[in-house]
Amino acid sequence: MRLMFAIFLLLSTPVRADEAQPPTTDESPSATAPRQGPSPGLAGVWSLDADASDAPDALLAALGRSAMERAVARKIKKVTQTVTIGDGWIEVETANAFRTATTRTELGQAASVDLFGQPMKLMAKSVDGRVVADGTVDLAGGPAAFSSARELSDPDTMTLSMKLAPASGETVTIRRVFRRAK
Repeated sequence: MRLMFAIFLLLSTPVRADEAQPPTTDESPSATAPRQGPSPGLAGVWSLDADASDAPDALLAALGRSAMERAVARKIKKVTQTVTIGDGWIEVETANAFRTATTRTELGQAASVDLFGQPMKLMAKSVDGRVVADGTVDLAGGPAAFSSARELSDPDTMTLSMKLAPASGETVTIRRVFRRAK
């Protein structure tokens, strides 16, 4: 009985204000701040809607790809992208009939990636739920600025907009539309 009374006293002892414990709910600034990472809706498996997308031909030509490579690329209609989002990173696995390539990019850090077979350096970050990237790619005619944005148009549609601006040439912009795989 004395043991139960001692436990009761320990559990019911009031806490002084200067000994107060932090609240049990997370009221830190990060809990109330707007979402800083990519939209979780971007994660999943996506299939290219070739009819709603721009052909990659102009971008491939600007990257210096041969006419044969561009002709083959025009015929590729079945492309899937599997997007995985982690704490501070995004990983995209792109698969078609010829190859599967996976790129993991740490947000806010410089990275070397593959742009249609062309190595480039970029930095990706999350802006309003989108994943945006800016970088440079070395072309035969000199460096070119590159930017992209991956975002949801609606819960079942992801768009990937890409812009290549060669220092000595015309800017190329294409938009690829992906539908959530069922």
